[in-house]
Amino acid sequence: MRVLALVLLSLTALGCADPVAGRIADARDAGRVPADLVVTWDDHAAAWGGRRIEVRGDGAVVVTRFRPTLLPASGAPEASLGQESRVGAEVVFRGAVDPQQLLPLLDLLAEIDAWDQRPSRGAPPLDTARATLSLRIGGAQSQAWEYSSDLLTAHRLIRARDALTTLLSHAHALASPSVGDAAQLPPDLAAE
Repeated sequence: MRVLALVLLSLTALGCADPVAGRIADARDAGRVPADLVVTWDDHAAAWGGRRIEVRGDGAVVVTRFRPTLLPASGAPEASLGQESRVGAEVVFRGAVDPQQLLPLLDLLAEIDAWDQRPSRGAPPLDTARATLSLRIGGAQSQAWEYSSDLLTAHRLIRARDALTTLLSHAHALASPSVGDAAQLPPDLAAE
């Protein structure tokens, strides 16, 4: 039993205990972004709306805006790369970046241990929402969240949001008949 505990402790110290951490470390060591990487920032809440930014390792980018609504979520596909839709969701941008531009994002994800859910700083105010950072790579996945009211003070997941927003400023719009007028990134999303 002691040997197992020591092995687990050693793996944790090396950053290999979490499959997402291991796969991100492998990608960083290789200097290549795996095409199956998916990084998703989602800060929407039914009552306040919000947005989802989704970036794939192949460079595909989708931004979905959610209008405030009190209706329950629907299971209809179409809104995002993740094939999940919500009532009030509208894809406002589809684009692409050079996959090599994602290498600094991998470094940041490793720096902030983006796969690690940390304890919240106490009970949130009743009117707060959660921001979620989801990662999928090589068949492994993780999700970490923080209350929106804690994002600035924790200064952890918000750094991933800022990096994704910076990537958006380098994205080239893709013309897509299913997106309508989403060929240009709305100024309010690029400025955040």
